[in-house]
Amino acid sequence: MTRRRALAALTLALALGLALGACRKPRQRANTKEQQRQIEASVLDEAPTPQHPIGAVLDGKLELIGVDVDKTEARAGQSFKITWYWRCIEPAPGGWKVFVHFEGPGFRTTHDHHPVGELYPIAQWKKGEIIKDEQTIPIADKFPDGTAHVYAGVFDDEAWRERKQNVRMTVSNAEQVKANLTDDGRISAATLRIGQGAAAAPTHTAPKLAAPIVLDGKLDDAGWQGVTPTRPFVAPNGSALPANQRVDARVAWDDQFLYVGFVCPDSDIVSERTGRDAKLWEQDAVEIYLDPGADGLDYLELQIAPTGELFDAKFATHRAPPWEESSKAFDMPGFVARVDVTGTVNERGDRDTRWTVEARIPFAEIPGVGAAPAGQSWGFNLYRIGFAGETFMAAWTPVGGDFHNTADFGRLIFSTSPPGGRRAIAPRVRVVPPEPPVAPEGEGEAAPAPAPAPAGARAPAPAPAGARAPAPAPAPAPSTP
Repeated sequence: MTRRRALAALTLALALGLALGACRKPRQRANTKEQQRQIEASVLDEAPTPQHPIGAVLDGKLELIGVDVDKTEARAGQSFKITWYWRCIEPAPGGWKVFVHFEGPGFRTTHDHHPVGELYPIAQWKKGEIIKDEQTIPIADKFPDGTAHVYAGVFDDEAWRERKQNVRMTVSNAEQVKANLTDDGRISAATLRIGQGAAAAPTHTAPKLAAPIVLDGKLDDAGWQGVTPTRPFVAPNGSALPANQRVDARVAWDDQFLYVGFVCPDSDIVSERTGRDAKLWEQDAVEIYLDPGADGLDYLELQIAPTGELFDAKFATHRAPPWEESSKAFDMPGFVARVDVTGTVNERGDRDTRWTVEARIPFAEIPGVGAAPAGQSWGFNLYRIGFAGETFMAAWTPVGGDFHNTADFGRLIFSTSPPGGRRAIAPRVRVVPPEPPVAPEGEGEAAPAPAPAPAGARAPAPAPAGARAPAPAPAPAPSTP
């Protein structure tokens, strides 16, 4: 062999060796004695009693038992510590990693990690172990004031890095979980109030009617005179809406009924779903959520379509039972709505103007209520879903990606005063610039953008990255069930 051929062969061998080496996974680094001590200290002998029990089982392999959080209020630029308690039901080999989303109105930071300070990956957990994982989360200097949520789950980091596949473990015992779940399967582990003098839940005062309401969908009779509109609706993430997506809503009551009126600008009114309890939220619809105990228990979801079709459901707790069962098991015969349309419904070639709704809800048919709630304060929210070429969602009180997020509902106060004499409270609307696409887990900040999602779906959503949200910005799920 000539010298030139020998050199070429040696170069080729080196290149092949490097290529083969690059294909191998990096060797697992040996832990120091101190690191091994940290791992051993994180494996608990007994099950903990966390501040916030959760009990979410993921793919039958892992359980998020619950969390402790060292503060309930903080400011931008500070940090907080959250302690995660996990149980290994069955070994979970592979590239699994914990994802953590810290979200405020229109803003998210990601804090994905391997537990115990990157020292004890899920793939190394042993059956029956209970792992304590302490994590400090910094709050970005530009994090907005308001309610912030810590969402978590487990995703396949290897699948994302190597094949760009979004794979998440899914919650298999949703009805038993003691925390809220978003439509894309994330677990709402904790909430904090961010900002000085954390904002209280928004309120709206409903007057007691001085004159009866004529239910015709027009909101132009004497009964509505002097009834103050709610503050303007915003996107579910708290950002302002353009004028053609806003809603004028009014609320009042008498000794028998709660009345809610909506005025919805709409250039193309579409509602093709028919029948009681159909999936009205998939097209144009308005929604009323009532939580009389303001505790997330036995709350109602009521929907009205531009065609006058109705949906009613009662949920014992967050999204449970599933909407199909909740709507079939609950019927409110006295729930009546009338709609007035300026334009046409389901005629796609013309230009419509608006549709208006008057809804009447009997107190006697609301579980646990019975009589008119004079002076009471209920958990309450209103939504609009628009479907005209581009789907959008609007909320009286922003709740992030889950319309069933009762913890962030506003309050409806039943005043015994008649309409008039109260001035509308100027809304505190935060104008948010256009949002960039949501980044994959661990790749920086991104704000989830509103976008519709099928109701009630619990399918795992883009794992690592996206968010109640899909790309180009997974989004808050429609109200639905």
